[in-house]
Order: sequence, then structure tokens, then C-alpha cells
Amino acid sequence: MKKIFTFVALLITYLISFSQDIEKISDSLIAEGQRLYKSEMASWYGTDIFLEKYKNRENVGGYFLM
Repeated sequence: MKKIFTFVALLITYLISFSQDIEKISDSLIAEGQRLYKSEMASWYGTDIFLEKYKNRENVGGYFLM
């Protein structure tokens, strides 16, 4: 009985520490995703503004190419 209690206690301790590591990883992934989203939205709006102001689309190339 004592061995089972020790095993369960160690298992619970391991699971708690593992879940904290997952929270740290998920927090960093969420932060990176938010930065990528903001960057993509800035690019999208920048392209829209550029194409609205610059009417000669034949000379547009590279990142603004549609």
C-alpha cells in the first residue's frame, strides 16, 4: 500500500510539473502567433493603401504583385 501511495504521489508531482512546462510553451507559441498575425495585417493594409494610391499596376512587382 505504501508503494502504491508513493507511486501515485510521484505521478501527480510529475504531471503537475509537466503541465507547467506545457503552459510556458503554449504561452510563447500564442505570443508568436499574435505577432505574426499583426505583421500580416500590417502588410495587408499596407498593400491595400499602396494599390489605392498607385494606379499604374503594370509597374508593380515583388511583394505587391497580385
